[in-house]
Amino acid sequence: MSDIRLIGLTSIRIGDVGATGVMCGTLETITGIVPDSAHLIIEAPTMTDLYVEEETLPDVSVPGTSKKTVEFATRDVGGKVLKKAFAGIFNATSLVWSASTAGSITIEECAVELKSKVIAGKYVKIEIPRATIHASADLKFTKTESGQVAFSCDVMVPSSSTNIPAIVITSA
Repeated sequence: MSDIRLIGLTSIRIGDVGATGVMCGTLETITGIVPDSAHLIIEAPTMTDLYVEEETLPDVSVPGTSKKTVEFATRDVGGKVLKKAFAGIFNATSLVWSASTAGSITIEECAVELKSKVIAGKYVKIEIPRATIHASADLKFTKTESGQVAFSCDVMVPSSSTNIPAIVITSA
């Protein structure tokens, strides 16, 4: 039986992509994570089957790649989170966020770190040095539900030429 469990999160931190392709040292914690919303999804690699005429089974199967995505949602709908999600302008003094006047939302790149809760003295830390952020918001004004900003981060290959992995998972 495995002695490492991945149950719950201690933190999700996001920051700028490091210049050399390694994890950036200045990551900011995203607070108010919605329970059960965080996922690291590693899809199965695709296979393309090539057939020859009049055969029912493939002659050759060509392996493809697999998409890797981090998804989570936060109940923190403050200007700092909205700027990370949708760009625009955030004034830290007045705590006012304004959408971009360009009319379109730019896709931002970021570094992402997820750290699980400690179970039996062990935890898992996932580091992604480069990912693109796609965000959406459902800002409800009801008595029984809260507004949320949902993030979907597509893992990308680090831009450095020094063979830095796209995902590093450390068990401690």
